[in-house]
Formats: sequence, C-alpha cells, structure tokens
Amino acid sequence: MRSTRLVKAQQLVDEIVSLIWRLCKRNSGNEAWDREARRVIRRNLSDYFGDFLPKDNDIYFGHYLQVFCCSHVPASLAMLYMSPQNMIFGNELIQELITLISLLPRHLSLQCIPIYLEICKALRGMPYYRNDAMFNTCRRCLSDMVKCTEMKTAPNGAGYAYLVNFIKDMQTFVADAADEIVHSMDAGIELDTRTSPSHPLLTEVVYLKNFLMPVETFITEELFFKFRYRKVSQDGPYQEFSIMFETFFRLLNKMDYCLEELEKLLPTKSENLGCYQYVAIIMELNNMSKHFPDLAKQFWTTLRNRKLSFSYLIIKYASKEDDYEWISVHKEVTNFECRRHLAMMLLARVSDEDNNLIQEIMLIDRSRLLEDSFEYIAHSEAETLRASLDLQFKDEEATGPGVLREWFVLVCQAIFDPRNALFVACPNDRRRFFPNSGNQLGASSVILLCPIYDS
Repeated sequence: MRSTRLVKAQQLVDEIVSLIWRLCKRNSGNEAWDREARRVIRRNLSDYFGDFLPKDNDIYFGHYLQVFCCSHVPASLAMLYMSPQNMIFGNELIQELITLISLLPRHLSLQCIPIYLEICKALRGMPYYRNDAMFNTCRRCLSDMVKCTEMKTAPNGAGYAYLVNFIKDMQTFVADAADEIVHSMDAGIELDTRTSPSHPLLTEVVYLKNFLMPVETFITEELFFKFRYRKVSQDGPYQEFSIMFETFFRLLNKMDYCLEELEKLLPTKSENLGCYQYVAIIMELNNMSKHFPDLAKQFWTTLRNRKLSFSYLIIKYASKEDDYEWISVHKEVTNFECRRHLAMMLLARVSDEDNNLIQEIMLIDRSRLLEDSFEYIAHSEAETLRASLDLQFKDEEATGPGVLREWFVLVCQAIFDPRNALFVACPNDRRRFFPNSGNQLGASSVILLCPIYDS
C-alpha cells in the first residue's frame, strides 16, 4: 500500500494521472469536460513544482519528488503525448515540466533525473522515436544531467537496486548513441564536420560521452575492486554490462573499417576529411575498455593495425584541451611524427601579447652584471618574466635568444661565485648555504634568482 505520509501530494498527483487516463481513453465524450480537465492538469502540475515542493530541504524535496515519480506521472505525460488526439496538449505539458525543472536550483534539478528517464523510456515505445522531437529534447536534458551525477548518491537515494537498474538504462542510451554514430559513419569519409555544429555525428558523440560517465564511475567505484581477481569477460560477474560489451565491439569494428578506408585516401587526399570526431570516439572506446582486459587487448590490437591513420588523426585533430597521456603508454600504435606532435603540445606557446609584457630593453653593463640585473628583475612579477625578454649588453649591438642565454649563464655563475661571497656555508652543516648579510647583493641575489628560475 502507498504511504499516506504525504497525503496532499499523493492526492494532487493522483488527480493528474486520473485525468490523463480519462483524456486518453475519451470516456467523457464532453468537450467542455475535456477543456476543464486540461486546465486542472496544467494547474496541478504548475502548483506541484511551483509552490508545493519544499525547495529549502533536499531530503523533503526528494520525498515529494519520489511521490511524483512513483505515481507514474512522467509516464502518463508521455502516454498523453503519444495519444493522437492529445499530442499537442501532451507536448505543451512536457515542455512546461522541462521549464519548471530548469528553474530549480542545480542541486535540486539533478534529483529530477528519474523524471526525464521515465519519459524517455516511455517515448521509446514509439515506432520512430529516434526522429521524434520530444524524445530528443528529453534525451538532451537527461544527457546534460547524468554527466553531473555522483554515483555514490544515486538519484532519489533509492539504494543499490535502483542504481543497478539506472546503470542498465544508461547502457541502453549508450547503445542508442552508438547506433546513430555507426549510421552516420556509414556515409564514409566526408568533408570536415567541424564547421557544422548540428552534424548528427557531433551530437551523438556528446551523448555517448555523457551517458558513459555514470557507467564508468559505477564500474570503477562499485565493481572493479570487488571482482579484480576474477577473469573479466562477457560472462560471469560482469554479465550486467553485456549491452556495453556489444556496443563496444560494434563501435570498434566500425572504427576499424573507417580507419582502413582512411588509409587508402591518405596518400592522395588528406585535406578536409570528415574525421574530426573520430578521435573523440576512439577516446571513448579507450574509456570503455580500460576496466576490462579483454576489451583493452582488442582495442590496442586494432589501433596497432591502423597505426598510419590513427597517427594522422592525432596529428591533425588532437588539441591541448584533451588528455592524451593514455597514448604515450602504448607507443607501438603511433609513429614518430605523432609522438613529436604530442610532445610539442606539452610546450607552452608564447603569443604576441606576451612580447609586450616588458616594454623596455634590459640594458646590462657587464662590469655591473648583478647590480643592473637586480634593478630590472627584482621588482618585476614572475608572469611578465615568462614572456620573451629583450636584453642587450651595454656598448654591444648583439641581441636575441643567444644574448639572453649568455646573460642567464653569467648571472647564475656570478650568484654562486665564491669570490663574491653572495652565499656563505652554514658552520654546522657545510651542505647548507645562506645569503651573505655582509654583502650588499647577498640577500638580493635570492630575489634575482627566484623569478629568473621560475620563468
């Protein structure tokens, strides 16, 4: 029996569900009653998320939201949308619900994941749900939320059983995204898709990444240590991930085919190839495989067989925003040009703006090397010293990187020159040195050396 702890909330949602069922079955036969029923449903839905939900208490908010979901209001709204005579009204209600959830604080709106999940699962019953605008809208909202979900605190806090079912649902959405990706890749090697943000391949790769996040977190935190000493395969303790295994091999086989086709085009046509999202797909395949030895072995074998095309993708499309350390562990899948490109990405670039950070030329007198250098460097910020230093020795015409390197070596030698006694050894421990208080530049040399070394 349902709990009567939240009587008013239960009565409100029961009225919504009852009116929706009567509208779908057309038992009234009265247009005036239909209009009144629609008005009551819209009012109750707005009141429930407007004033009824306690937004100042996360626990109570979860209780009221659980009443809303357990009464199957989201599924009823989806049923209303799928009803031909009520599709427009159902569309309006779901859009209003999405708006009401978006107005909630972020930590409360994340608790509404089961609402979007139930609507999407219900809309999947339509024959052509993948082309349905409402399904894609709810799937986008669900995708944006699940990537922020912490699996230790599952939605609604309903325990481990709910969490397992939630992960199974996420695998289903991963499979849907993978199907769309494979379908988009069936068109072959197209033109560069970076200039088309609405390209289906770009959208589905984002969905794939977001829906995989809770699955990978669940594997890492809940199952990895539990079964770390058992053989990992599609059978046994990991059979609950069979959907993900099937998705992985379907994506990997398609990627293998595309990389093979790409190798055929590289000698003659390497410009504007539509492979921009291939790197992102390969990265997600790596994330899917790293917890399962059998999948990882197959993944790296495939990349090793397609070294030429994989290296081409990394050189052309890899960016500093992503982490490619996972590639460096398996050097056999890349060539020299690819490894050089990854190494160069680790170096910081000096922009034209950095060249303007130091406005004046550092004019250094060799006879007053430490004194002049101290005047220029001591009061400068470390950030400005990371730019290109413009330095010149007095009465000399030479300038550029070679002069800068010479100045750096001379300054370091002068600082540690025993004749200048800028530093004195500790009498108790000869391995320690302190600035010489008797030398005017002894303490200042530390100020000079630190920003130079840091830059």
